Amino acid sequence: MAYRDMPRRERLREIGSFHSDTPAFLEAKGIIANLHADWQTSAEGSCVFIVGDNGAGKSTVADDFLEDIAGKTGGTACRGNVEVLPSGEKMPPSWGVRVRTSQGFERPVIKIEIGPKPRFNALMADYLLQLGIRPRANATYGELTTLCVHHSILQRVRTVIFDESQEVVEHASSWEAANVFRHLVNTARVQVLLMGMPHALDIADINPAVRRRTRERHTIQPFECTPDDPESAYMRFCRDAEAILPFDRPSGLDAPLTALRMHLACGGFPGVYVPFLHAAAGNAISQDLDSITGKVLAETYRKARGASDHENPFVIEDPDPERFKLVAARMKAREAREQSRLAERRPLAARAGVPDFTK
Repeated sequence: MAYRDMPRRERLREIGSFHSDTPAFLEAKGIIANLHADWQTSAEGSCVFIVGDNGAGKSTVADDFLEDIAGKTGGTACRGNVEVLPSGEKMPPSWGVRVRTSQGFERPVIKIEIGPKPRFNALMADYLLQLGIRPRANATYGELTTLCVHHSILQRVRTVIFDESQEVVEHASSWEAANVFRHLVNTARVQVLLMGMPHALDIADINPAVRRRTRERHTIQPFECTPDDPESAYMRFCRDAEAILPFDRPSGLDAPLTALRMHLACGGFPGVYVPFLHAAAGNAISQDLDSITGKVLAETYRKARGASDHENPFVIEDPDPERFKLVAARMKAREAREQSRLAERRPLAARAGVPDFTK
């Protein structure tokens, strides 16, 4: 069957579930696998940081690791005691692997996304909910800690992955939440992986116990801009992306000039590249095209970034990476100013009784 004859949703899912086993992806996944394998090989657990900018692929690596563990153990993907989407679909921000044994359930690995301004009690309650335990609303620090340690041991939790962990250091009121990691590592002997933006590393500065048990700090870097090297990691990624496109004609993502333009548009981050490609594919399908054209890429970038033609890497006749850095910096500064204006308007809307649609 030609792609043109397939339903739009089915075609777009080909892109939505795409990831490529790049060297950076495999390196980060290997770090997680080693942390997991070293469970209870010492008197206490260990802590590892994996950080990177938005779009570096941190969450994708974590979800892929959890799916591997589910496959190896015969476990199911669960949020607490509720099964979630089957393998191959996008997983929820917080989930874990649950394995049925003759003695009850075990949870070898859990992933938790930390929300804004976390506090100790709320984050500990989130962790317990992933274990299928609902603490009472007014549980004390001590009660929550006891439940955490008891059920971590009872359900043989080996590794807990905390995503968006930079939230713990962005407000002083949240610093106490780092004690969740301390209790898991020191008392429950659980392996803890902290993922987030680069400043998540500051957790080790505000919590000496976490710093003492930290054994590795790893940063996932974006692709280098290497469109002229067909064997580079970036160009292999572009070829993989081209191969899964749901169109009947090639789109040329792996052509050097298009690859350069895509790198400028997405900063070399796979987590930015794939959603952008998904949006471009949707636009091409809407126009009944049999490939993603340069015009479609330009339109998609314009809509996504509000970019003028002289800011659009798919319109600029001879894109130069160094020159475009200045353009990208101006666009980023403009977006920051817009966010600042939105923040200033929020209190005014609240005082006027107007619903705040910016949240």
